[in-house]
Amino acid sequence: MKFNVKKTIQYWLDSMRKLAKFMEFHIEARYPDQTKDFYSKCTKNFTAIELKEIMEVYKWLKKKL
Repeated sequence: MKFNVKKTIQYWLDSMRKLAKFMEFHIEARYPDQTKDFYSKCTKNFTAIELKEIMEVYKWLKKKL
């Protein structure tokens, strides 16, 4: 099996970017004055996309343990 370092690094970087984006959920929960802005962008479509990405990163991280 040939190991593709470039592809692996790119996947890792993409996952780290997603994790950073997911932190927005935590930050918004900690700072109530920003909650209204956050809730306004949490449409059904936005939530579905975010949950899908969260699950992809979760599965990737779980494999790495």
